[in-house]
Amino acid sequence: MISQRKDPEFDFGDESIASSLKQDIIDSIRLYFSPFIAIADDFRNSARISERAIVIPALKAAARKPDGYISTSELILELENALRPTGEDAEILKNRADTRFSQIVRNLKSHRQSATSMFARGLAIEERDGLRITPKGRAFLQELPDS
Repeated sequence: MISQRKDPEFDFGDESIASSLKQDIIDSIRLYFSPFIAIADDFRNSARISERAIVIPALKAAARKPDGYISTSELILELENALRPTGEDAEILKNRADTRFSQIVRNLKSHRQSATSMFARGLAIEERDGLRITPKGRAFLQELPDS
């Protein structure tokens, strides 16, 4: 028979305190995973690949380089190989020689002033014709759940 004895170290004496603590833990988990949920929603709800959805793959591509630097053209190739854009993302832009997807990748740098960009968050720095992952960016990747 399994003992129903409560551990005094975890006995809050009041179920409302325990319930509140559980809710705080759930809220913290939701907050931590919200960017990943948003990325999953982007892929699930849209045939298009969003700029937000390529931030983590872009940081990972830079992190694989010995010095953490990747040119924009290298990044476009790596992300095309990894994400295999289709539909509108694979279409050549009007009066251009590149695809919508390559424009999305270039927008990472173009939108660097946005408060939510990987540059504004200190995860990468713009350098020459590319980007370099920062120590903060590497730490961010280390904190991601394995997937």
